Amino acid sequence: MIDLHVHSNYSDGLYTPARVMEIAARDGLTSVALCDHDCILGLSEAQRRAKELDIEFIPGIELTINRTEEKDNADEVHMVGLFVKPTPRLKAIHTDIKKEQDAFAYDLAASIRKHLGLPVNVDEMRSCFHGAITMGAFGEYMLQKGMIDTFAERNAITERLIAEGKLHAKPEFGISAREAIDAIHEAGGLAILAHPYRMKLPDQVLFEKIKRYKAMGLDGLECYYTHYRKNSIQKIQKSLQMASVLGLLISGGSDYHKDTPQGRFQNDGPIPDFVLNDLKKAQALRDHIKWKYFGKPRD
Repeated sequence: MIDLHVHSNYSDGLYTPARVMEIAARDGLTSVALCDHDCILGLSEAQRRAKELDIEFIPGIELTINRTEEKDNADEVHMVGLFVKPTPRLKAIHTDIKKEQDAFAYDLAASIRKHLGLPVNVDEMRSCFHGAITMGAFGEYMLQKGMIDTFAERNAITERLIAEGKLHAKPEFGISAREAIDAIHEAGGLAILAHPYRMKLPDQVLFEKIKRYKAMGLDGLECYYTHYRKNSIQKIQKSLQMASVLGLLISGGSDYHKDTPQGRFQNDGPIPDFVLNDLKKAQALRDHIKWKYFGKPRD
């Protein structure tokens, strides 16, 4: 079994990279891609533990696309990079986004303490989450501390404080789609548009967006996404159709953050093994072409 989209506590996952690999082994996975939000800092730890557990490890990242002119009213846009290598550019992206996210996290925590009386402490969060303090990490922290009962409450609190003028509007964390695709390619990876139906766009609008991304160099679409809350099988089928029409590679993952009663793959079953096989063939072909014309890189 494979899972090409999991998270650790270097973004908004609950467990260390090593523990994520141990849980993957427990769940019977043979290949796993760690794709923390805008961060590659957990890859080396995960890779070491995966090797010890005889799990094939695929280094990845999930970049945030958040430019107003590109979102088309989408709820969220993320770009997964698979088979990436650490580069100064990926590190710089994390540094820049971390600065913005952390600043907003401190403001949000101060507003919650002042207006709601909840003892939210960003510095305490850092003992659990080692990358940028994402809003996902913020919500997970509040859940673990018993300050909220559901993850959605954190979103509601933030929106309420902004609406009441008690917190400045959330800034646009992230980069453009073209920047993300270029950064992933520069790192030797494949650029995969993550969970397309979480953008909450009409089918035709979504198709046109993916088509534009394909023109920018998009390699694939995360069709097998097992974390949709409603109509997941229908969304997977539509994604597969779009990928076929546009000539895109297919990827898939659980978007695993922590153990839940629903299980890693929820109700849709495991991701087919051919997905990873096809991705590896495409990556090998790209490397072959690059080596042929530009020479094989030194180790």
